Amino acid sequence: MNIQLEHNEHHQAVVTVDLDPTQIEQKKQQAARKLARNTHIPGFRPGKAPYPMVIRHIGEGRILEEAIEGLIDEIYPKMLDESGVKPYGPGKLESLKLEDTPPTAIFIVPLAPEVHLGDFQSVRLPYDKPELKDEDVTKAIEGMREMYAEVTVVERPAEESDLVNIILTGKLTDDEETAPFIDHESYPVIIEPEKSATDTEWPFPGFSRMLIGTTAGETKSTTYTYPEDYEDDDESPVSLKGRTATFEIEVNKVSSRQVPELNEDFIKKMGPYETVEEFEADTRKQLLERNGSSYDEEYDEHLLEELLKDTTINYPQEAIDDEVDLVFNRLKNRLENQGIGFDIYLKARNTTEEQIREELRPGAEQRLKESLLLIEIAGKENVQVSPEEIQHEVEHALGHLLSGMTEKEARRTLNDDALRGLTANIYNNTLLTKTLQHLRDMASGELEKRAAATALEEEISTEDAPEPVAEEPALATEPPAEMPETLPDETAPADSPAETTE
Repeated sequence: MNIQLEHNEHHQAVVTVDLDPTQIEQKKQQAARKLARNTHIPGFRPGKAPYPMVIRHIGEGRILEEAIEGLIDEIYPKMLDESGVKPYGPGKLESLKLEDTPPTAIFIVPLAPEVHLGDFQSVRLPYDKPELKDEDVTKAIEGMREMYAEVTVVERPAEESDLVNIILTGKLTDDEETAPFIDHESYPVIIEPEKSATDTEWPFPGFSRMLIGTTAGETKSTTYTYPEDYEDDDESPVSLKGRTATFEIEVNKVSSRQVPELNEDFIKKMGPYETVEEFEADTRKQLLERNGSSYDEEYDEHLLEELLKDTTINYPQEAIDDEVDLVFNRLKNRLENQGIGFDIYLKARNTTEEQIREELRPGAEQRLKESLLLIEIAGKENVQVSPEEIQHEVEHALGHLLSGMTEKEARRTLNDDALRGLTANIYNNTLLTKTLQHLRDMASGELEKRAAATALEEEISTEDAPEPVAEEPALATEPPAEMPETLPDETAPADSPAETTE
């Protein structure tokens, strides 16, 4: 097979293949017989009409189309094998020139991603996990106590720490045509102490304290201009960055809150705790785990950013499209789990599916780069996932997936294909997670510390080991079992064999 191979700027192979005219004619004959078997041609049994008659009834164009399809199915795998092209996915027939001599076919094939790593082993990033302070534990416990506060409706103006139920409408002041991004929705709002106000308060900082002094049945309006660097919520129907919004507030009711004491009665509501000290210790443990995970996520994000600076990654457009599909489908599933239809979501955001996909594309491309980077490093560093790890994770996932299902529902949900897909996903996720942990240990210097500690232990072990005692040769008490009767002649030359008497 005569092949010409080129590469374009889109990480695709452009493969030109010379076709054999004889092979094309054979495929046309085969195609004619195949089509004739399903075509009624007067005077002939199915599949028995001569080739010219089949052309007359079916048309040469239809026969050629069927022939080319069969020809491509036959030569495409051979073309990949002989050209050495490593495809990312299916290629496509770009053009077919049957009038050329010889006839040619040009294929466009997306290439498998390529990763060219920099000196990733030399990247260092300080790992300084913040300590958990006592006041952090106290604040977390106070938050739990707040959740269990007893609420009593009051007939007085709202005060600090009260719970105020409102109906809220929010609309952009610079866009009268756009529907409200908050449309007459009910919200419970706790009036936060002034010292506790944060920049993350919703819908804007200081909102709750605006309700101080309001009473049930009262209405109030206010405006707020969001900063240019405001971070929009992923599910917000509009972008609020740098825009001014008007809020209409209707107060439904005002309630006082009685926060429970931190005692045995309260901790028993929180779990199987016997003492307040046990509850506080478990709260501290959970905070350490949660804060540690949050710090690791932030650390990993910076680490991957540094590693990508010195890495060249090439991939075809199809790889990005597949990643966008994955993220898009996860969004739809999440909305469905929340009881929100995708059509309703699009209408609320006044957007289209295509626009949503374009919004997801930058994040999807970043995820693709990170995954390709980690997979390449996993191979270089020989990161392994054991069968036991996979089995453990699969069993854990199945426990959540099949929880509450009947046996029939479980069998229908978990067919062979689904189980294979689940196992493959778990393997990939576990490999990426272990590789990221390995990189974290490498960049933070933890691997070097372990290596130094191991070397020191080996050195100490060697120094402490008792020195071997040399064994003294045993004294001979008996003559050798065999002894020549006559000793060699001492006058014999050194290089000549000694004579012995038998």
